[in-house]
Amino acid sequence: MPTVLRSDALLAWRHQQLQNGGNPGDLDWLLDLAGGVRWTLLQQLRLRPDQSVTLSCSLQELEELWTRHRLHHTPLQYLVGVCPWRDLELQVGPGVLIPRQETELLVELALERALAMENVPAWADLGTGSGCLAVAMARALPNSRGYAVDTSAAALKQAAINLERHQLSHQV
Repeated sequence: MPTVLRSDALLAWRHQQLQNGGNPGDLDWLLDLAGGVRWTLLQQLRLRPDQSVTLSCSLQELEELWTRHRLHHTPLQYLVGVCPWRDLELQVGPGVLIPRQETELLVELALERALAMENVPAWADLGTGSGCLAVAMARALPNSRGYAVDTSAAALKQAAINLERHQLSHQV
């Protein structure tokens, strides 16, 4: 349920959370993805303490997620259920690896090789996990057929969700 509060209240809450420990960048990331407060807006709030801000959830919910992250080292991506990657937002959860920035290099390398060929009839993403590579490849090579392969049923389910979410399941 959306929560409306003054920006000075949100900033005081943020300060209080950081007093308990944790990385400010991680907390800002949580405010962005779970709370709906983009980083640029968070910076503007410092200049307008009486401005109203709408959160996607309650401060209590955010605090619970932040505490789980700090105390149990649960990745924020698993707690929030999504991971921004490239120009995508992918659903993630326990059972699949969280897409990393370094994985973007694999996509660039694969696309560089694929574009050097006249025709790419098929490609495979072995150990697909979240399906991040399969999604990226299917978007970049819409005329080819992809195969997302994994031994984990949880991973295949997660990949299928991400492919469907980006309307690419017909290609892979």
